[in-house]
Amino acid sequence: MDIPLLSLLLVVPLIGAIITLFMGGARQKYAKYVAGVFTAVTLVLSLYIMICCEYGDLSESFTWIETSSVVINFALEIDGLSVLMVFMTALLSFLVIVFSAHEEDRPNYYHTLFLAMEVGLMGVYLAADYFLFYVMWEITLIPMYFLISWYGGPRRHYAAIKFLIYTHVASLVMLIGIFAMGFESATFNGGIVDFAFDNINAAMNMTGEAFQAIVFALLFFGFMVKMPSFPFHT
Repeated sequence: MDIPLLSLLLVVPLIGAIITLFMGGARQKYAKYVAGVFTAVTLVLSLYIMICCEYGDLSESFTWIETSSVVINFALEIDGLSVLMVFMTALLSFLVIVFSAHEEDRPNYYHTLFLAMEVGLMGVYLAADYFLFYVMWEITLIPMYFLISWYGGPRRHYAAIKFLIYTHVASLVMLIGIFAMGFESATFNGGIVDFAFDNINAAMNMTGEAFQAIVFALLFFGFMVKMPSFPFHT
């Protein structure tokens, strides 16, 4: 039986987040060790995929939401670019856990939020469906907001609110672009809105340049705010 390596990159930190969430009281001082173990396992998985696997052979997909006119898949893929981003995410996550081991203010919640953020980041780089990509993109906002608000420096609450407003507005603009691509692709797909990367990429080749430029502008705005990049963010 094939091991779902890509799904494990999401499941492993998710399990770690759930475990640390319930490590309250006297057990919370051990949360850093649990988080360290789960981020280390994720790092080893990402290394194995990068060194030992053929990227083109790694893909997982099953139907997530399906109606008479809309199809959304829980589809994961990895290629030569995303494998580097997955590895860097896993490496940085592990290093952050190591260098923040001194955190004493509700350490179980800190590590829960950080592991949850890692789940979202991995999902962003592995998603092969635009709707799933957007969901994972948004998942990262929640733990990031609380990490900034609870564990940030001076004016952290102001920074957290500003971060949430900026990124959420930008995400909505990006969502408009994703929906535009999905519904436009339906005209070439028998009226079925399918957000799969391959399906939309094929359909975009048959759309007009004006439509492509508008969609590019919408996605570009969302990405630039998220990076963040001047002048789309302060």
